[in-house]
Amino acid sequence: GTLDLGFVHFRFYDGFAGTARGGVRGTGIAGLDEANELNLTYSQDILGGFSGHVLIGRDLTIDGTYGEIGVSKSYELSESVGLDFSLTAGYSLDSYYTFDGDESDDWTHVLISLALPMTLTETASLTPYVSANISKDARDTTNSGADRGDTEVYYGASLAISF
Repeated sequence: GTLDLGFVHFRFYDGFAGTARGGVRGTGIAGLDEANELNLTYSQDILGGFSGHVLIGRDLTIDGTYGEIGVSKSYELSESVGLDFSLTAGYSLDSYYTFDGDESDDWTHVLISLALPMTLTETASLTPYVSANISKDARDTTNSGADRGDTEVYYGASLAISF
């Protein structure tokens, strides 16, 4: 397995939990629209070609701790096209971005993702994806506060070019 130490800077351009569609830019919890996080991730290949990971993150902005577990698997559909599946679940360990009425130590979300990585050339790839983020008890208020409901589906594509 591998052990990775990471740092993430989050910038919330539409406020932390977003605004209602068509609304003005919102601010986050306590007026914050950015956050910094240190995280430690252990990942390892597990049974049946699946990979698994466990992450512990510490948000330095709010002094909150977050845990995550996940599994993923990649399939080769052809020489230049693959199919990637991932399933991740998050857990708030001590009021990690929760609002009044949310559970401070509880599951935050389940994220299900599918991606279709395609090799275009030796130096370029295109990866369309679709994901569903399902809010759980510790994040119901936070994630559904922008009139979006408890589940949000999003999609896009990533173009990678190496030099």
